[in-house]
Amino acid sequence: MKLIEISKKLEEVIEKSDLYDSIKIFKNEFSILETSDLEKTILSMDEENRVLKIGIVGRVNAGKSSLLNALVFDGKDILPKAATPMTAALTKLEYGEIIEANVEFYTQEDIDSLKTYYNKYEEKFEKLKKEKLDELKEKEIKKLKVAEIDEYTKNNIEQKSENIANREMKKDEQLFSSYDQYSKIKASNLSLNELKKFENIQADNIDSLNKKLYDFVGADGKYMPFTKSVTIKLNNENLKDIEIIDTPGINDPIASREERTKELLKNCDVIFVVSPSGQFLSSEDIDLLDRITKKEGIQEIYIIASQIDNQLYGSEKEKNRGDLLKVLESIKNTLTKSMKDVITEQIKQFPYQEDIFDKFMKNDVLYSSGATYSMLQRFEDKENWDDNLNHIWKNLNQHYKDYFSDDLSAKANLYLLSNMQNIQNALKEVREKKDEIIRKRKEEFIKAKLNSFEQYNKSIQKDIKEKIEKIKSSDIKDIKTKKDNLLKVKSQTSEAVNWKYEDFLDANKQILKSSLNKEINKYFQNNNDEISKSEDTKTESYTKDHGFFSWKFFSDRYEKISYDIVVVKAGMIQNALEDLSLYIENSMKNSISEEVNSLKGNIYKQIMPVLEKNDGDKNLDLHQIQKSVRNIISSLRIPEINYTNKLPNELKKSGTLKGSEAEDFIERAKNYAKSFQRNIIRDIEKHLNTLFGSLKQHNLGEEIFSHYKKEIENLENDIENIEQSLLKNEYILKQLESIK
Repeated sequence: MKLIEISKKLEEVIEKSDLYDSIKIFKNEFSILETSDLEKTILSMDEENRVLKIGIVGRVNAGKSSLLNALVFDGKDILPKAATPMTAALTKLEYGEIIEANVEFYTQEDIDSLKTYYNKYEEKFEKLKKEKLDELKEKEIKKLKVAEIDEYTKNNIEQKSENIANREMKKDEQLFSSYDQYSKIKASNLSLNELKKFENIQADNIDSLNKKLYDFVGADGKYMPFTKSVTIKLNNENLKDIEIIDTPGINDPIASREERTKELLKNCDVIFVVSPSGQFLSSEDIDLLDRITKKEGIQEIYIIASQIDNQLYGSEKEKNRGDLLKVLESIKNTLTKSMKDVITEQIKQFPYQEDIFDKFMKNDVLYSSGATYSMLQRFEDKENWDDNLNHIWKNLNQHYKDYFSDDLSAKANLYLLSNMQNIQNALKEVREKKDEIIRKRKEEFIKAKLNSFEQYNKSIQKDIKEKIEKIKSSDIKDIKTKKDNLLKVKSQTSEAVNWKYEDFLDANKQILKSSLNKEINKYFQNNNDEISKSEDTKTESYTKDHGFFSWKFFSDRYEKISYDIVVVKAGMIQNALEDLSLYIENSMKNSISEEVNSLKGNIYKQIMPVLEKNDGDKNLDLHQIQKSVRNIISSLRIPEINYTNKLPNELKKSGTLKGSEAEDFIERAKNYAKSFQRNIIRDIEKHLNTLFGSLKQHNLGEEIFSHYKKEIENLENDIENIEQSLLKNEYILKQLESIK
């Protein structure tokens, strides 16, 4: 097959030419698989009676497990106990006559491969640590103006160089993940022979299977480091003719799990992308859609807006006057419009994928609530509901009392919110088209991979051509001069870059802080206005009896006394406070995300004048400066921000309150808002300290000049052996050009 032939030839050239370090960025960009994986994937598509492979993907905590519990296990909480991937292992669900699990362990070949990466990591780490130590040592000697540094300073810079090397090495996710995995295998003191007896685990029931599986998939499980995947087989009609693959989140903080999820995509015929309706189609979701369509050739994709039960309150409820059906329809329309806006933008960027994206444009979003389906299935067992289900039930009864006033209505509306009928219909549809989907899947996979390999090869060729041109156009004297000049200006320029970098970060931190505080204060002012609008006074009266012997006799005996009391619409205040929490959370996330996105270009613009001013020969590698900045930004993690569902119970009231009860409620609401505002201002400071503190840990000047030094030394070596270097690179280029 042409695809396999191209893959083998490229691997051979890369291995013989030792291009691993220079091509890994391209390998990741174009989702390039090893030839062995490629062959296995294509062969699996040709298997007779092959089941349909369905992948459930999405962010961490997107509601994937709740959806699967509803689809496969009638709403029972099976997956969080048994199949949630807590480790690097993937979990597959299949049909079987008996309850069992087949554990796939890493093979000796896999472990040897991990060991190779482990050794490569250690070798690169030690080399990098030494380089950083020499640089820091040289810097300290110049700074202190001494011939030799003391023991205390030496220990300090040794620790600092180790920290820098650790941080740098973790950027290579594949290498670090392999190193981490093999470290755990090594520490376990177990052999593969000892694990053979555990390859098949049988149990009488699912609970028993859960307990037995912990040693293999639990975070502290004894055999966890060796576990590659777990296939759980259940005697469940819902699993016939299909294989469901439950994945870790695509934004998983553990690199090895996220990489494993990405690898999994190549094996799926159908993908269900689960995105929380409260943060629908984030940048991670859009990146995933791009990957699975463009790089993996998957055509059958369904987008599910999960956790719809969280969106039924606040402005949507007010806008539709508490009509549950209208609220649900309004949310669905908003989500569908959002999806179509995203897809339209994708079509503009990738017009050749219009046929694929057109499928989305024809359908509404499939919303879901796995939680409400679970509640429906366990309706008679409310005493065993967990806190989350009890919380959802309480909110539904408080805000939509008429829809949940009796068991029959409650069950009907829980089913409506779950939307399981439509999701099960989607599953039924793909099952019926199984053979057609598998046939087309193979065609599209091969087509997508051929395109990826072509772009991959062109990128490597371009890189080598630039290297050849640099070798030809450079002069050894100029290079040596450049190296000398670099060493002369390195210390001063590196410090100047770092000063400018830190000043820029401090200024941007203050600007963002001021902007956030201003926006937050505006939201709270609006919230105070909403609370004031909900407060009113009402005139009431009562009749006072002056008594039979009162001078106000007969008609004058009874007197009507009028007085004013405070009344308040409690539900309106509660909605305003809940909306406030949501607006604040989204505003902070969006503002910080936008800042992180803009930092890359802005940092680059700020440091360029400094480098141009201090670097005498002005032969700056602009691409590498951008790369250094990009590496720093890519290492950032947006702080966890969550203010929803934090309203105290005493403010969760509805209806009209009067008199002292109303006054007490308003006072509590205002005090809560003031306290909340103070906490938000404090949190802004904390989040920005974390974010910008992380940025300041990078020694940008050192990173840029370390690269320059390495590049110049490599170029110097190439020019000193110019004939051999040119012959070598031109030969590699010729080999790559011949691969078509």
